[in-house]
Amino acid sequence: MYEQAIRDLSPLLRGKRENALRYLRSVVMNDPDGVVRDFLKYANSKAWNYASQIFRANPRGVFLAIAKRRIGAGDERILQLIGYSSYIPQLREFWNLYDEVENYRMEGIGVSADRFYRLLINEKVKEALEGIRKEAEKGRELNNLKKKVASIKDENLKWDKDKILKLIKDGNIEKARNLMEELQKKRECIETYRELAYECEKLKEMGIGLDVEKARKMFEEGHYKEALEHLKREVEKGKELKKIKKRFEKLKNLANEAGERIPDVLRYVKRGDLEKAKEIMDKIDEKELKKKAEIMKLRRRTESILKEIDYVKGVEELRNRLKTANNESELKKVIVDAEKLQNEVKEILTIWDDEEVREKMREGMEESRKVAVMKRGLANIEIKSGNELFMKKYSDWVNSVHGFVAGGRVYILVGGGDKKLHVYDEGGNELFVKKYSDWVRSVHGFVAGGRVYILVGGRDDKLQVYDEGGNELFVKEYSGSVVSVHGFVAGGRVYILVGGGDKKLHVYDEGGNELFVKEYSDWVRSVHGFVAGGRVYILVGGDDKKLHVYDERGNELFVKKYSGSVVSVHGFVAGGRVYILVGEGKYWEYGKLHVYDERGNELFVKKYSNWVRSVHGFVAGGRVYILVGGVDRKLHVYAGIDVEELLSLKHWAESMGIETNFYEIMKVAVSNAKMGMELAKKLMEKLREKRGRYEAMKEERVKVRAKVVVDFHGEIIKDKWSKGEIVVRNEGEINLEDVWIEVKSDAVEIRGIREIGDLRRGEERRIEVWMKSRDAGYVPVEMKIRYRNLLTDAGRENDLSGNVCKGEHREEIYKGGRNKSETCSSIFC
Repeated sequence: MYEQAIRDLSPLLRGKRENALRYLRSVVMNDPDGVVRDFLKYANSKAWNYASQIFRANPRGVFLAIAKRRIGAGDERILQLIGYSSYIPQLREFWNLYDEVENYRMEGIGVSADRFYRLLINEKVKEALEGIRKEAEKGRELNNLKKKVASIKDENLKWDKDKILKLIKDGNIEKARNLMEELQKKRECIETYRELAYECEKLKEMGIGLDVEKARKMFEEGHYKEALEHLKREVEKGKELKKIKKRFEKLKNLANEAGERIPDVLRYVKRGDLEKAKEIMDKIDEKELKKKAEIMKLRRRTESILKEIDYVKGVEELRNRLKTANNESELKKVIVDAEKLQNEVKEILTIWDDEEVREKMREGMEESRKVAVMKRGLANIEIKSGNELFMKKYSDWVNSVHGFVAGGRVYILVGGGDKKLHVYDEGGNELFVKKYSDWVRSVHGFVAGGRVYILVGGRDDKLQVYDEGGNELFVKEYSGSVVSVHGFVAGGRVYILVGGGDKKLHVYDEGGNELFVKEYSDWVRSVHGFVAGGRVYILVGGDDKKLHVYDERGNELFVKKYSGSVVSVHGFVAGGRVYILVGEGKYWEYGKLHVYDERGNELFVKKYSNWVRSVHGFVAGGRVYILVGGVDRKLHVYAGIDVEELLSLKHWAESMGIETNFYEIMKVAVSNAKMGMELAKKLMEKLREKRGRYEAMKEERVKVRAKVVVDFHGEIIKDKWSKGEIVVRNEGEINLEDVWIEVKSDAVEIRGIREIGDLRRGEERRIEVWMKSRDAGYVPVEMKIRYRNLLTDAGRENDLSGNVCKGEHREEIYKGGRNKSETCSSIFC
């Protein structure tokens, strides 16, 4: 409408511009809305130079025209030109709140901004702004109430929710707020009711009688508070009845042990009759039941012991005493005598166990002991001649050997790098040979049900099983080398174990049927199986640095973790006790022997200077023997104390009044097997002096003298390597562990020093070393030796070269040549 006039403000023609300016100043008086609208739409920068003259003609009308609009940058500029800049923030806030209120209205919330807009265009800016602020606050609160109502999903509260939503739509904030508070309380009441109802149902499932139906009816009728109170009372009653039921079951077990009958309280618990249940429980005498149950328990225990040693003289007399015993003190005397007789039987059977020894027990314990000791002595005869029966030569390494007896015939198995299995009899006569495409890694043979099984595994990734004639029974193929095979019999069933590069343990029966498989993260290096006390133990070790122990079904009994690979495992039984051996180590770093019992409790550990390759254990003549071999090129043999000496030590301890037991004595004796009986007796005396017997063994062991002598032989040349030798001797009274020599010198460089490991009493160890001197003349050499005393478990460090540092003992080095070849044994203490 005013476009042309606004555009005429820009040309250079003065008359045309002045006409347009007069025209706009006149029309703004009557139509400020149109002028403001078109000016903001068509005005350029030159036209804005005349805006002040135009709009100041009617400032009030222009303000009202802008107030009706959503204020923008141009509107703000015009307000500044006419002197209304103070209204700019208020108009901005008004329109923001206006939009917020209108959004709430469109969402169904009972608020409106129209009447505040009317106030604004009537120049009542302050009243319009205050009013719309309150309306916006009301809208926010109603919106929050609407969200809370929407979050409640309970169908039982649908009517209340709909009523609140209607109040929100009508904008009745007070009533909506009050009704929402009531709804929240009702909701909490319903949630508590449901929790209590669930608890009541759980108690009812336990056989406790509760009235939940009454509360359910109240709830359905809308009486939530009454239903809740009823359930609370029922839950409290249910908890009391639960305690009564638990106590009654305990008393019932006591009554069963005592052979007594007590009133049935459970029928009142099922009815929910708390008062009657309490009344009956108060009549039951718990102390009397416990007393009778203890007497019956002692009687059954005594009967069990006597049944176990039924064939022993004196058992019938104990049975007669048991029948006539009427009180607890008499029963305890009988059971003490029965246990004493049982322990005596166990001691004799530990010496030797066969039918003849057991038969002799009918005549008396002393006669039986004499027979057992005699038989043990005969079995302890050792072959000392060491005569070679025969020798066989092969074209390559021998990797595995095994021997066994079947049907009175000896079978000797040999396998190795010549890719063959050789089977000989006791005279070295070859029974048969089998050829393979690659190395043989493991051989094993055993007898089951009169049938011979010969197992062969190797780098051809196969297990071959033969009978005594070399006939193939079955073959199994794998995805990696077969490293270890083993077979044994348990409960009349054959178990064949295979492990290797496929990172699995395979267990088969005699027909090659797979019983179970176990998978690991790395190669399996060793498998072994044996039976102890009717239970099967299957041992597996390998590069996953773990020992796995399973039963005959593959159930894991326990696992042991190590820092090095498990290269060899073996298990056996001695004196009714299980020994599980594990050879562990890292190549060129260290080796260890771990010995466990059937529960995985570690009995002892031995450390070596290099990798352990093979471990084995057996019993001969009542003595335990454990063999260890490895990369340190040594055979280590450990032997427990003789059984007869063990019994002698026990009887001596009892005669001295030392309270102890068989296994405690075994722990003292076996761990110090080489120390002799006198030192063992001193150890036992220490047990009596301390409260904690096992702590006494660790802290108060007999201190014996430890002495190490070091000799040095060799020649040292300036700036040239020469060969020498360090000789270490144990001249003390006790074996030493973890022996280590350290040599320090700024003038002499020495290579080849390494850990010595165990050094037994009287043992000498020679270490070849290479030496080079940086100086001529006399040079200082410091030498220290570290070791651990086996009896005290204490480490010690001796400086063996204190005199050398003072200059009293130095080795003379001639410039450009060598010194005299002399033994310097006197320079070390």
